[in-house]
Amino acid sequence: MKQKGIKDFDRFVNETVGKGLTISQTNKLFLRAQGPSEHILLDGEVRKILHYGKDRTTFRIFGYYDDKDYFCIHRVDPNHTVHRSN
Repeated sequence: MKQKGIKDFDRFVNETVGKGLTISQTNKLFLRAQGPSEHILLDGEVRKILHYGKDRTTFRIFGYYDDKDYFCIHRVDPNHTVHRSN
């Protein structure tokens, strides 16, 4: 990942974990609802991949919630090359 992507990731972490946001607050501010639903099979469990980003920035994080409700990062997409519609 390039320097800009690292800075964007750091900004995302600061704006979510750093501010102590709940899952609901994070979803309200960052969850991207458009685009296809993606599911992956991990250790025999189907997980729904969630897509997070802010406004019209290109930085995206993809992940899922595990059985203990911890968010697990599946992919960091600093330039929004996955699921881009244009």
